[in-house]
Amino acid sequence: MKFILCPLVLSFILALVLIPANGSGTVEYAGQTGKNCGDCHADPTGGGTLTKDGEAFKDALRIKGQYRVLNPVQRVIRFIIGYFHTLTAIIWFGTILYVHIVLKPAYAARGLPKGELTIGWGSIIILAVTGTLLSIARVPNWQMLFHTR
Repeated sequence: MKFILCPLVLSFILALVLIPANGSGTVEYAGQTGKNCGDCHADPTGGGTLTKDGEAFKDALRIKGQYRVLNPVQRVIRFIIGYFHTLTAIIWFGTILYVHIVLKPAYAARGLPKGELTIGWGSIIILAVTGTLLSIARVPNWQMLFHTR
């Protein structure tokens, strides 16, 4: 049991360290327009509350279909889906580490036990579904999918 928890705990800690903070604006916009962050944001370093110019820019993006506003319920649902997506990735990766590092490849030479196969394929399916839902929540249209970072 000690060996199972170690990769899972390490994966969880690594995931927490690597999760980025929220951010929608880019320095590319400032570079293209010649404006400073303080022109659109109340805080001159950027982020937080928008000024009138920032709100106008956001409204223009919304009209073009390049920005989607999520209501509080949608944000909670997106958070829950993201949580399950991350948790499943940690479990899947932890299982892979456990099988390949602790049990060694010779263990799987005759095939993996049914329980480990169920975890693996279940994780792949959950990751595919939750990843698709998160992409739908993040990307408002097909053009944005292919023309953004």
